[in-house]
This record gives sequence, structure tokens and C-alpha cells, in this order.
Amino acid sequence: MNDLRRGLNETLEALLITLSEENIKLIEEYISMLFKWHARHNIISTKDPEYFLKRDFFDSLSMIKHLPNGAMLDVGSGGGIPGLIIGLIKKETPITLIDRREKATRFLEHVKLKLELKNIKVICGDINVQSDLKLLQSYNFDFIFHQAAVSDTRVTD
Repeated sequence: MNDLRRGLNETLEALLITLSEENIKLIEEYISMLFKWHARHNIISTKDPEYFLKRDFFDSLSMIKHLPNGAMLDVGSGGGIPGLIIGLIKKETPITLIDRREKATRFLEHVKLKLELKNIKVICGDINVQSDLKLLQSYNFDFIFHQAAVSDTRVTD
């Protein structure tokens, strides 16, 4: 068993999450693509896949059992944390990923196409820009993720 699979299994076991072999392979492909792109485009904050699994991946999945059903928005998605990770597992849930950095949204589109993720929508935009905010307000999201990308009131107003 390789280090990535071992770390992935340890993370899933710690969270008491059981996934199909198909889902595990999708996640491995995503992580492999993430670190290949990161080496060239600096998409995430770490170069260490083990650290990524223990921090970003773990944090993303720790909330999955508590999420409501319905459409989700991930503001400042970057490398797909947490929105894309959740979308890999909750394939029936529509998830919109928005990031203002073109290199991040190109990566997200690449993953969406390669892994055939029909539940994922990617937008290159900035919700601090009025036209992008109005576009997002035309959707009906049941849950919004954001990590210091915007104040709470800008998202919910």
C-alpha cells in the first residue's frame, strides 16, 4: 500500500467514514492532480501530501455527516477545499466553487472534467465585486463555505 493510500485510509478511519473503492480512487486521483498542479501554480498552502490529508482533507470531511441536503457554495475554493472534496463524496449534491484566481479555477475545471464530476460548477469571480456577487445571489444555496474570503454579511445579504 502506498503512502497516499495509507494516509487516506487512516484519515477515513479516524472520521469513521467508509467509502467505496471507486470513491477512494477518485480522491487519490484528485490529490495526485492537486499536487502536480500545485508544484507549478502554488494552489494550496502545503507541499506535503501527508500534511494535506491530516489538516485540509480531514477538516473537509469532518463536517460531511453534518451538512444539510441541498445546493452548496464554496467561496474562495482554491484547490477545492472543502467544496470539491465534499463533492467527490456527495455526488448528488450540487456544489458551486468560486475563486478569483484564474489558476485555481482552471485547476478546478480540469479536475471536474477528468473525474467527470457533474455536480460541480466552477466560477472564476470575486464576491467582493458587485457583479459577481449579484450573479451568486441569483442562485439558491442551502449552505455556504468560506474561509476568510469575505465578511459574513456580504455573503448572506
